[in-house]
Amino acid sequence: MYWWDLLFSYLHYVAIFAFLACLVAELLLYQPPFDERRARALGMVDLAYLFVAIFLFGAGFMRLWVSPKTGDFFWRNGFFYVKIACGTMIGLLSIIPTMHYYRYGKALAQGSAPVIALVEERRIRGYIVAQLVLACLMPLWGLLMARAHWLF
Repeated sequence: MYWWDLLFSYLHYVAIFAFLACLVAELLLYQPPFDERRARALGMVDLAYLFVAIFLFGAGFMRLWVSPKTGDFFWRNGFFYVKIACGTMIGLLSIIPTMHYYRYGKALAQGSAPVIALVEERRIRGYIVAQLVLACLMPLWGLLMARAHWLF
């Protein structure tokens, strides 16, 4: 059980860094001029973001089951639910930019770069920044959870 805990803890931490890297890459790529190359790169980064998010959730879920702390520790911990809520909010916030990138496909299929209004660009960047802020809070919630704060 000890080695499984170490393995999934390590994979979880690696996934956290990959998750943040995808978000930062998305933020850096999402700026004018929006040429075909940048639009395709954004689509690829967003797809990688999806896979990393699934891996991150899976590694975290496995930590729940192989941790030396019992499942009861997590189910009775308020910060566990804060982490779940924060992760859910990140997932929901990611839908808007993903759908935005999906609409790029029409312009790319015609061989032209997408045309994005300034208001739309700022709105999408706001969603990406909000995800980054919430993602940076996740380790704090995990730390507070591991230290057994807010048990009920």
